[in-house]
Amino acid sequence: MVGTEYEHWHEGTDIFAEHGTPLVAAEDGVIAKVTSGGVLGGNSLRIVGASGYTHYYAHLAGFADGMTDGRQVKAGELVGFV
Repeated sequence: MVGTEYEHWHEGTDIFAEHGTPLVAAEDGVIAKVTSGGVLGGNSLRIVGASGYTHYYAHLAGFADGMTDGRQVKAGELVGFV
């Protein structure tokens, strides 16, 4: 949002999919943050992977059951829905 505290460079790669498409974790990791209805990303997840990279999944239709901050996830595990 230009001119607000949220203004930033877009650093991600947007991947489009049909509404309700299952979303899986890209690698083993820990959920760092679950956000419902956030200002920029709406429903979103941040997963810190075993590699040290943070994976940010935004604009989700919903979350898989049990997705909470601090939860460990495995690569390929269902974490939410597009």
